[in-house]
Formats: sequence, structure tokens, C-alpha cells
Amino acid sequence: MTKPKTEIKNLILKHQKKLRLDLWNITFDFSETEGNGRQACEILITQAYYQAHITIYPWGLKNMNEMDHMIKHELCHIITEPLYYFCIDLLNSKLRTFDQIEHERERMTEHIARII
Repeated sequence: MTKPKTEIKNLILKHQKKLRLDLWNITFDFSETEGNGRQACEILITQAYYQAHITIYPWGLKNMNEMDHMIKHELCHIITEPLYYFCIDLLNSKLRTFDQIEHERERMTEHIARII
């Protein structure tokens, strides 16, 4: 398991830098279970502390050729997560102000602009 672990750590570091997530502490581990059977990995994000943890499920490791894309996908969740929380709040009848929505939109747009 050492080789995949090193490869995955290198992928995370590579894409973390590309996505300008340098301030983030991103860790990962391998799950013993199959998860929900639909995802190869998932990410748990703690925005306030700039921490994220990726869990990789066993069947995700069977296709190392796709691991690069899967890591990129999970790291992109860090960028889009605040918008997701805004939407969940709306579903739970917690309203956001125009200024909050506009601030998040501009923050996310600027993050993407700096990447490209």
C-alpha cells in the first residue's frame, strides 16, 4: 500500500498547489468499507480551520488511472463548499442576505480567476 499512498499524496500536493489551496491542511486515508458503493472517494471539509480530509474507498484504488481526476474533483469541493452550504440553508428556510450571497460569489469567482 506504500506506492499508492505516496502517489496519492503527490497528486494531492500537485493539485492543491494548482488550485491555490496552499493554506489548507489536506489529509487522506483508505476506508475499510465500500462506502455507499457509488463514490470512489469523498471529502470532509472544515472551512473555518482550513482542513479537509479525503477518504478513499477500496474500489477507488482499483483504477489508479482515474485517481488523478478523482483527487482534483474532491479538492474542487473545497472551493464550491460555501455555495453548497448556502443552498442547504435555503432548503432549511435560513435566508441569506444579498450581501452574503454577493460576497461568496465574488470570493469564489476570484479564486477561480487566480487559478486560471
